[in-house]
Amino acid sequence: MPAAKLPFHVPIPSSSIIVTRPILDKAKARKLKCNYELLMTQRYTSTLNILRVGSGNFGGAVVFPGGKLEEQSDYKLASKYVDGNIDSQTALKICSLRETFEETGLDLLQGLKNDSTNATGSGSVDIGTHKDAQYNNKKGIFSINDLSLFAHWITPTHIPKRFDTYFYMLNLPQELELDSSNQEDQNMHNLIHHQIYKSNDSYKLQSNEVVKLFWSTPGQYLDDFHSNKENKIILYPPQYYMLNAIAQFATFQELKKYVDTHSHLVEPITPALLKQKPPPSSDGNRDAEAKKKQQKQQVLLFNGDYQYPGHTSQSPIIESSTPNAPSKSTSADNAAQPLHRIYLNAGMHKLRLVENMGKIPQRLHSPHAQQSVHALACSSSTPISKL
Repeated sequence: MPAAKLPFHVPIPSSSIIVTRPILDKAKARKLKCNYELLMTQRYTSTLNILRVGSGNFGGAVVFPGGKLEEQSDYKLASKYVDGNIDSQTALKICSLRETFEETGLDLLQGLKNDSTNATGSGSVDIGTHKDAQYNNKKGIFSINDLSLFAHWITPTHIPKRFDTYFYMLNLPQELELDSSNQEDQNMHNLIHHQIYKSNDSYKLQSNEVVKLFWSTPGQYLDDFHSNKENKIILYPPQYYMLNAIAQFATFQELKKYVDTHSHLVEPITPALLKQKPPPSSDGNRDAEAKKKQQKQQVLLFNGDYQYPGHTSQSPIIESSTPNAPSKSTSADNAAQPLHRIYLNAGMHKLRLVENMGKIPQRLHSPHAQQSVHALACSSSTPISKL
C-alpha cells in the first residue's frame, strides 16, 4: 500500500550562523551606538527581482551564511571535534560553520576547540570543499558549545520548498585570555583575527552562491533595507525579524548574555499568511483599486498573534474579510489583541514588524520595530558613552 501523501512538503534540515565581531574603533562604535557588527552575505541573482538563479535559494537577498545539512559529511566532521554519539544539534552547528567556509572562505573551524580523542596526529579532513581543515587543535579559541541557539524558523507549509533552519550565534571576542607561552594558541588567535578583520573584497566568495559580503551593525542593515537609495538591500522576513531583535542590544556583551541565558527557551517559528478577502462589489473602479491594494499588502502572522492558526494542522492561509493592517498607529480595536506579525508591501521590498507580546527582547528601543501597545524600555547596562 503506497504511503499517504502529506498535505505539505517536509522541511529540509538546515542551519545558519550569526557571527558578531567587535568594532575596534571606539569612536565609530559611539557614533553608530553599537559596538559590534554582523556577518551577512548577498545571494546571487541575475535579475532585479528576488527569484534565485540556479539551484540555490533567496536570490538577491541579504542573509546569514548557512545551508542545508549534509548528513554524511557533517556528522563525520563533527566526530573529529566531539567524542561519543553526535546529536543533531552538534551536526547542525558544524553544518553552519562548514557552510560559512564554503560560501565566504571564513574558516571558523580552524578556531574550534577539539575535545575529541579521534583527532590524533596532524591529519586533515576531506569533507566537501573543506579539504584542508586541520582537526588536531586541542586549544582553539572557542568551543562548539559557544554556538548558542538564537532562533528556529520553519518555512510555511504552503511553500513548495521548505526549510527547518536553526540559527546559531557566535560572538567572537575582542581580546582572548591566552597563555602567552603557547605560541600555537597565539597563532590561532591571530589567524582568526586576521580573517574577520580583513577587507570584505578579500574574502573567497562562492561565485555561484554569493556575490557580496557585509560586516555591518544590525541598525545599518535595517537602514539599508528601508532606504530608497541605490544601496537598498533585500531582506526576507526571518532576517528582518531577527535583525530587529538583535538591534535591541547596543553591545555584544549584552547580546551574548541574553542569547546564552535564553537559548533553551527558543521555540520554532512557522509563519502563517493572512490573505484578505476581496471587498464586496459596489463600484467597479473602486473594487479594482481595492483588490490592487490588497495584492500589494499581505500579513505574515507568527506564534501568539490572535489570528495565528490554533495548531499546525490548520491551513496556513487564513481568509479575512476586513483588513487588519493599521497604518502608522494601531487601531483601538486591535490594541487589546495580541499582535505578532509582519506587514508585507510591494512584495519583500517593504516590511514592517508589529509586536506587543514581548517576543522581541525588551532591552533597547529600536526605531525599526513598531511596538503596538507599549514602548520598549531602555535598560542596557552598558551606556553608549562607555562603548
